[in-house]
Amino acid sequence: DCMAVLQFCQNLGQAVGSPLFGAVLDSMHGNWFMASCAVQIPVLIIGIVFAFLVKPFPADKAEK
Repeated sequence: DCMAVLQFCQNLGQAVGSPLFGAVLDSMHGNWFMASCAVQIPVLIIGIVFAFLVKPFPADKAEK
């Protein structure tokens, strides 16, 4: 189950990230550095927030 979620997120990132970056790059008139910062910084912040929301399984409930 965990690997399926990881694979889904990777595929979603590849499918959405490239067109999103292209649109941001066009709106910033070819300034690739600022476009990459505008796309990556919000994604990194969301990832850090989600990382703090993940709760580990209790030791007696974990799959063995």
